[in-house]
Amino acid sequence: MRSILVIDSIKIKENLIRKYSISKEIAGDLAEDYLESSVEVIEKKGYLLGHYDMEFKEIENIINKYSNNIDKEVDLIKASIIYAIEDDAKNNGNVFMYFGVFEKKVKKLLVKKVGKEKFDKALEELKSESEIIIENNYNGNLCVYIIRLYKAEVELANTLIEIINNNKEINDERIEKFIDGYNEIKLEKKQKEAIAVALKNDISIINGMAGTGKTTVIKVIIKAMKKIFGFNKIMILGYTGKSVQRAMEVTNLEAEGNTIHRFLGIDENGKIKRNSKIKLDVLILDESSMVDITLMNMLLSSIECSKIIFTGDYGQLPSIKEGQVFKDLILSNLIPTAKLEKIIRQKEGNIILENSKKINFGIGFQESSKGVKEKKKQFEFEECEAKDIKKKVIKTIEGLIKNNIDIYDIKVMSAIREGFNGVKDLNKKIIDEFNHINGREVSKLAVLDNVMAVKNNYDKNIFNGENGIIIRTEGDNFKGLKKVNVKFGEKKIVEYKDDEINELELAYATTIHKMQGSEVPVAIIVVDNEKVLTRELLYVAVSRAKERVIMIGNKGAFNNGLKVTVNRNSMLVERIQDSMKKRMA
Repeated sequence: MRSILVIDSIKIKENLIRKYSISKEIAGDLAEDYLESSVEVIEKKGYLLGHYDMEFKEIENIINKYSNNIDKEVDLIKASIIYAIEDDAKNNGNVFMYFGVFEKKVKKLLVKKVGKEKFDKALEELKSESEIIIENNYNGNLCVYIIRLYKAEVELANTLIEIINNNKEINDERIEKFIDGYNEIKLEKKQKEAIAVALKNDISIINGMAGTGKTTVIKVIIKAMKKIFGFNKIMILGYTGKSVQRAMEVTNLEAEGNTIHRFLGIDENGKIKRNSKIKLDVLILDESSMVDITLMNMLLSSIECSKIIFTGDYGQLPSIKEGQVFKDLILSNLIPTAKLEKIIRQKEGNIILENSKKINFGIGFQESSKGVKEKKKQFEFEECEAKDIKKKVIKTIEGLIKNNIDIYDIKVMSAIREGFNGVKDLNKKIIDEFNHINGREVSKLAVLDNVMAVKNNYDKNIFNGENGIIIRTEGDNFKGLKKVNVKFGEKKIVEYKDDEINELELAYATTIHKMQGSEVPVAIIVVDNEKVLTRELLYVAVSRAKERVIMIGNKGAFNNGLKVTVNRNSMLVERIQDSMKKRMA
């Protein structure tokens, strides 16, 4: 049956490309979502294209050209409504839009002036079709949701309320006895408190920046869960394969580990294949700040678990996708939380960690001793104008290589992907200098390139964000590569063919967001594009480096960036708190 559906989907995809001149990616998504109804969607419900990764101009052209509806103007307004919310979610991570901001964005998208009557009609139709939800938040402000995010937020809130409501702190003398008698590693007071919080509660949070010993705490918790409660089905989950792998290594494989996607059996279209709930004794969710609202909802609604422990760093960036779940869980003040603040003894004197802590509190470069400190060959800031940044990056890499630092141990980070001094711009300059070949415009990749997987590939056991080195290629640089062999760390060599090659990108430079959950010996951080810099971005960038940080750019932009913190539109905190108040009333 599955093979028949796949064949049908391929035929429909080809028909959509041929008939409507849409990209193969969008045609594939439509065919997967609607099968034979795909044509009807384009010709009768073209506004639904607003859900897909398309430019609004393209959607507008399709509606004008192929829609069979008499009132195409209302269809265009509906398309702009869906597109506006989806675009805001994608680019800003918001779960909803405030109505005033939303209305301005919709009207800006449309060429013709929108009359109130038609705008209201479009809103009502989308509400009746369950495409959008409009409701007041707890401060009385009108908010607009796309239905998928509304459902995710409400369902996640309800799931959390059930877990929180059923949580009963246990005071088992075995817990205190275990912690007091544990002598394999010297534990700080706050670490002991964190272990106790996790053992005594059915749901808990361990929050701490890099170097405060979160992984050590997890290791001890796993031992205690086994010894005190006899729990054996212990699972460490993470958003990326890298974070899980690191946690597993440190905990000496005393628990199972997996990515959330693989654990749940989520397919390429974001759907779970299984129907029944997964039973566990203990779930430890590592790097919880990386998990978006939709994925967190899918995870918690798919498990039956005695104890759930969220670990993460409040100061890090929120998830790439919508929401700020980890932050919201802490802000709710309803989940027992332990905060690790002290940089553990064996790492004292590490200027990177010390400066990371200052940045986390919004302290930048200043004349007093309280500010971020510079130290040669450990933490440096090379000031220059924006136009000279790329030149300075190249000169810095050359100097590092001359000092016997491998180019693969260096990571250049930028806050932006596109544009001047963005990741694409930097990667082009770096390959021109350090791995130049003719035909790059077509082949994009070459032997010895530092690359990153940008998509989970479960067949290859490679996950989004993993870095590797190309060791072999087949094909013509001027006509395009047919095969690429990549070595990922100590893993076996992995082969990518034809369209699979698009799952790889150059990774000499990468976005700061992509580096979350990773570490690198030497970090070169581009400090430019002041408008997009935030405290969280700069904190994550600096805390990725293990041995050396070199910032290149403008100190003023750095200090100004520290004044800006990320706060996304979400009602998760209010929904949880309000429901708990009602239950207790």
